[in-house]
Amino acid sequence: IADFFWKITTVTLAAQCGVAPLSLYYFHQFPGLFFVSNLVIIPVLGIILGLGILVIVLALLHGLPSWLGVAYGFIIRQMNHLVQWVAAREAFVFRDISFDGALLLMVYSVLVSGIRMLKKPGFYRVALFLTAVLALQATLLVNRYTTATTRRFIVFHKNGDTVIGQQEGAAMTLYASGEKWLDDALIKNYTTAERVRQIRKNELRNVYTVGEKTLLRIDSLGIYRVPRMPSAFVLLCNAPRINLDRLIAEINPAIIIADGSNSKSYIQRWRASCKAKNIPFHATAGEGAFIIED
Repeated sequence: IADFFWKITTVTLAAQCGVAPLSLYYFHQFPGLFFVSNLVIIPVLGIILGLGILVIVLALLHGLPSWLGVAYGFIIRQMNHLVQWVAAREAFVFRDISFDGALLLMVYSVLVSGIRMLKKPGFYRVALFLTAVLALQATLLVNRYTTATTRRFIVFHKNGDTVIGQQEGAAMTLYASGEKWLDDALIKNYTTAERVRQIRKNELRNVYTVGEKTLLRIDSLGIYRVPRMPSAFVLLCNAPRINLDRLIAEINPAIIIADGSNSKSYIQRWRASCKAKNIPFHATAGEGAFIIED
C-alpha cells in the first residue's frame, strides 16, 4: 500500500512540474494542496469511472437499480465536496505570482535538460543543464533589475472614473477616488505583470511630476491657471467644459490625454481640435492606458 501511494505521489509531483509553469504563466497562481485531492481521488478514480460506465449502460437498457444510482450520486457528491474543500483553502493558494514568457521558456529548458541528464548522464548533457540553470538565474536577475529601475506613470482606462498609477521600482502609488481600486482586476493584473509588491493609495492631485516631465490633470471644474508648460502632458477628466483651443494656446502641451471618465462626444470634439492644432491626442477608451516613462 505504501508503495502504491508513493507511486501516486511521485506521478503527481512529476505532472505538477510539467503543468506548474503553464499555470503560473496563464493564471499567476499555484495550488499548494494539489497532492491532497490526488492522493484521495486517483486511487478510486478507476472504480468511479467503471461505475459511471455501468450506470450509463444500465440506464440506456432501462435496468438501472435505484440503489445503484443513489450510491453513485453519493460518491460523486463526496468527491465534489472534497475538491471544493481543497479549493476553499485560500491560505494554500499562492496568488499574484509574476511569471513571464522568458521565465516560462527558461524553466522548461531546465526541466527538459535536467530530465535528459538524469536519464543518461554525460558531459554534454550536464553542461547543457548547467547552462539552462545559469540562463534561468540570469533571467531572474534581469527581471529584478528591470523592476528596480522602473520609473513609470500610468493613466489607466476605467469607464466613468479616473485611475492613475505612479510606479517606482517595486512600489506603486495609486491615485484614485475611493479604496475599491486597490482590489480591481485591472490593477492586480498590472502589478502582477510588472512585479509590483507594494501599493499605496493617495487622493487625486492636479499636478504630477515624473522625472523632468509634468502632467496637469484638469477635472470637471475646468481650472488650469498655470504658467506656460511646453513639455507638459494634459489629462482631461470628468468631461471638463473648457475651450480646448484656448488651453492649447496658453499651455502649449506636448500631448493631451482623455481617460475613461469622459463621454464619447467630448473625446471626438477634443480629438478634432488637437488635429487642427497639430497636437498629439490619446484617448484611453480606444488606445488603452497611457504610459509615461522616466
